[in-house]
Amino acid sequence: MEDAQKVIAKWMEFCLARSGLSAADWATKANLNPTTVSRAMKSNYGSVTSVKTLHALAGAMSMPSVLDFLSAQAIDRALPDITVELLISALPAVGCHIDEGQASRLTAAMLSARSIIARAEPGLQNSPAFRQAVLAAAIEESNH
Repeated sequence: MEDAQKVIAKWMEFCLARSGLSAADWATKANLNPTTVSRAMKSNYGSVTSVKTLHALAGAMSMPSVLDFLSAQAIDRALPDITVELLISALPAVGCHIDEGQASRLTAAMLSARSIIARAEPGLQNSPAFRQAVLAAAIEESNH
């Protein structure tokens, strides 16, 4: 497996390229010291960037973070056993086609929705109407 800091640096490069922000702007948006961000962008940085920093950086980009992913994993039992990839691959069979950007936004929205659902009261977590409303809001947010 690839070194964790190299993966983080690649992710950060992708985020900056996609957003058009500078590293300093991203740091400001994430309420982080610019030095923290510039160090994290180095694939050969001596330590692995903290989860707290990654969470702040992802939030500043309106992306789900590693914490959102872990939260979603913790509630998989309450959600249908279907992955976003499986859903996306099944869409053409029913006449729906989405491009790579749309698939990426859908994936981000699903992870964000799962994180929100994980933090909800247990009674709401199992409510199909609540899950549908959360997902709709997450998709709306990912389109902006």
